Amino acid sequence: MKRRTLLFILLGCVASITLAVFLWPREREPEFNGIPLTTFLDRAVGAPNGELTQAITHIGTNALPYLVRAVDYRPSRWRYSLGFKIVRLRPTKLTGRVALWLMIDKAERRADSAIVAFGILGSRAAPALDDLRRIASKRPSTHVNQAILTIMSSISGDFNEPVVNLN
Repeated sequence: MKRRTLLFILLGCVASITLAVFLWPREREPEFNGIPLTTFLDRAVGAPNGELTQAITHIGTNALPYLVRAVDYRPSRWRYSLGFKIVRLRPTKLTGRVALWLMIDKAERRADSAIVAFGILGSRAAPALDDLRRIASKRPSTHVNQAILTIMSSISGDFNEPVVNLN
């Protein structure tokens, strides 16, 4: 009897934690025409298009926290190494597709599109510079450094530091 009661209590705890995770309110993402910002970033695939330009122009600086998170991309080493190993085994169409699926990451494409979005925002993205510099100082990333260069090149004015000194 004790074992059954303990099992029911344990199952109740697991069920309540699962419900809390799924029903907990999340931070609302900025939208344009009912479509969230990340959808526009995913559709852009690292190249500017009219849809992304309209969305970023409309959303404005409300997009900065999401763009900073998107640029703070950490590639998965195991995916790249497994993809290269699969290609080396026996190059066929199937192994090539599997390797591409492993090596091309959705988050990486979103980071490339976020850099394009920083370029669209131009000088209005200046408030994100401090966060980007902080991220770059902790963990150097090509996406973060590219975003910093994009913002700094779009801002006209005098800097206390040269553009080359990113950290």
